[in-house]
Amino acid sequence: MKKVLILFASPRKNGNTHFVTVSVIKGIEYEASIEWIFVSDLKISPCSACNGCEPSGICIIEDAMTEIYKKTNEADIVIVASPLYFNSVSAQLKILIDRYQAIYAGKQNSKILIDKPRKGYFICTAGSPKANFTGAKMVMELFFKTMNANYSGDLLIADTDKVVAQENKNIDYISFLK
Repeated sequence: MKKVLILFASPRKNGNTHFVTVSVIKGIEYEASIEWIFVSDLKISPCSACNGCEPSGICIIEDAMTEIYKKTNEADIVIVASPLYFNSVSAQLKILIDRYQAIYAGKQNSKILIDKPRKGYFICTAGSPKANFTGAKMVMELFFKTMNANYSGDLLIADTDKVVAQENKNIDYISFLK
């Protein structure tokens, strides 16, 4: 059975991003073990650029990231879900991503800590009808690459201020992960 890790990074647990994520996993819930991590609920310190991770690839800050690194490495599929803020991901997700500097440093020093290949999917919602997802996608490309994930797809939904995700009948949520 595949292990799916959802890094849910919206500060609102019952908004558009949540609805889309729940709808997407309905297509795989009986064929996978699914674990949600609500990033907003965690205490994660930002990267302090102390270079403590340089020799070993292990971040010296002890907080919720220690468990996230472990869970990421165990996952076969990582789904990252975030609203779009200023053409990027949420602040909560950005703090988590920045802490993957330790993993990047480990790869540079041949101490690869996230070694198992996996698939990465990105879900992003935006209120604006003219949302530009380019910046968020660039961040996700690097994040997935750092965690040894193949960026396997994204579901980018704009104009949710006008048409909330629950009412958008033009999106095929179920086949997104297939």
